[in-house]
Amino acid sequence: MVVARPTNEQVQLLRAFVDLCQKNPEMLHIPELQFYRQYLESLGARIPPAGQSTAQPKEDEPMEEEEVESDIELDNTGVIEPDEGMDLPAGDANAEVTEEMLEQSDEKRRAAVEASNNGDLESALKLYTEAICLNPGSALLHAKRAGILVMMKKPVAAIRDCDKAIALNPNVAQLYKYRGWANRLIGRWEEAHHDLCMASKLDCDEEVFQWLKEVEPNAKKLMEHKRKLERKADDRKARQEERYRKAAEEQAKREKADGEAKKPEEPSSMPNLGGLFSDPELLKIFQDPELAPAFQDIMANPGNMFKYMNNPKFASLLNLMKTKFMPPGGAQGGANAGTQNQEEKGPTTDDVD
Repeated sequence: MVVARPTNEQVQLLRAFVDLCQKNPEMLHIPELQFYRQYLESLGARIPPAGQSTAQPKEDEPMEEEEVESDIELDNTGVIEPDEGMDLPAGDANAEVTEEMLEQSDEKRRAAVEASNNGDLESALKLYTEAICLNPGSALLHAKRAGILVMMKKPVAAIRDCDKAIALNPNVAQLYKYRGWANRLIGRWEEAHHDLCMASKLDCDEEVFQWLKEVEPNAKKLMEHKRKLERKADDRKARQEERYRKAAEEQAKREKADGEAKKPEEPSSMPNLGGLFSDPELLKIFQDPELAPAFQDIMANPGNMFKYMNNPKFASLLNLMKTKFMPPGGAQGGANAGTQNQEEKGPTTDDVD
């Protein structure tokens, strides 16, 4: 069976129609194109329901699944539950401190040291508090009281005391020493490591050195884990940006290709029929009982167009479409070509007569 090959003009017409359908899928639901919709569905095509856009959101490229990080094995020996963090009196930092108050504060401090040496931590805590109230600006007294709080297993209260004192004087090594150990008691290994490192910089203390050795293994594990997560996050971000860049390049290429495809290849090429079914005059013609079946036949098989070339109504339709949609010079070129063909046939019998 010989299959009739469509002409270039027919192919251009069909291509323009398909382009129109791609841009406006709703057009497939107009009554005049029911035959074409049924034809597509008979081939297995899926026509989106009326009112539903065919533009599906582009699925994100499957992201690399997050690796479930196993729990880091930490040595939590000696870690305790955080205390409620008692808020101890600290005096008025802006109050004027007299010589007499300084002397009284120093007496309280000495008594607190003695109580601490005797194991009476409650008395030591009370005496340090009284000393601080007499001399509120002394960061060292806050550090001493924080040390007692650490010994009493009240790390949160100790951290609070150290925070206040560091605001008064950030250069007291004992503040970082006791805050570091308090952080260690509640399992805040990175914070403990940071504070103890700071304490060792400010003052060479053997006890600080030993504490630092104790917290360092856990702290390093946590810091390395954090760096690993940051590297993965950076890698994911870089891959995502690369996908966006490639998608943008592909979109630009498609738009460029679409723009070039819409340019007429030659003066006689068929134009884009973007307004075909929005033109009232053409719609009226398509509803003609004689032209509608012919148009259906051509849409089903563009090669059948030649069968209707001798139909005056069909010829009139083609000429009207060329007039409305063909670029300037295109229709004229086609008309001139027809005239030229007639001239090449030579004189007719009527002409001779």
